[in-house]
Amino acid sequence: MNAPLSGRAALITGGSRGIGAASASALASLGAHVVLTYRSDIDAGQRLVDKITEAGGSAEGRRLDIADPTDIAAFAGALAASERPIDILVANAAAGYPKVPLKDLDVSDLTDKVTADLRATHLLTTALAPTMRARGFGRLIYVSSGHADGPTAPGMTANGTSKAALEAYVTFVVDELTGNGVTANIVRPGLVATDATRGRLPAPVRGVLTAATPAAREATPADIAEVIAFLASAGEMVNGVRIPVTGGLNTALSVRRIATVNENAQHG
Repeated sequence: MNAPLSGRAALITGGSRGIGAASASALASLGAHVVLTYRSDIDAGQRLVDKITEAGGSAEGRRLDIADPTDIAAFAGALAASERPIDILVANAAAGYPKVPLKDLDVSDLTDKVTADLRATHLLTTALAPTMRARGFGRLIYVSSGHADGPTAPGMTANGTSKAALEAYVTFVVDELTGNGVTANIVRPGLVATDATRGRLPAPVRGVLTAATPAAREATPADIAEVIAFLASAGEMVNGVRIPVTGGLNTALSVRRIATVNENAQHG
């Protein structure tokens, strides 16, 4: 059995479904003890824990609302004081936000989204990185998005702004908190077929995006998890990189404009 992460513990936020769940399974299959968090989907989280343990892995679930300042602060504090240290962080969870045109986006919805995401990222990072450095090993992995580059899918102003801020933040993490066996890297998924994305875009628009992708298909959560698993087990010279997992479609397309053209064509 290939278990390069045997003896390591990994924390995956938003780990009960989608990319988080696939990442939890992937890291557990490499020997890591997995701590996966979820906000409200307790049943899905427990099912995944059971699935991992039944397959011979090690996992546990924790409830965590990263958008709750008290909850995330208490959780981060407990991590810093835990007798079982975390070796790998997969910062995958993100706060919710209204998917509306920019002109309809309330300023509080914008600032709340950015604040919640960065607060959680900062608290978890600063709770874990120092002890990682002291032990001589740590992998900080942040899930971003092509939305950080600008207009992509409709209603992504809040999310894209938050992801851009995340990527800027990680450059400082790399400079100040890595080294001595600790790395910090970013994974940038493209269009991923998950429960959250299904139904968000009209079929013709998804067809256009698939046709524009050299891989000729949408990514799956398992595709993203493979890259996260690579970063979790890669050497310390893989540090400070942003890895697009897009099937080759690495130039942002304004899906809003594509969708508008499609809608006009249908009603023309």
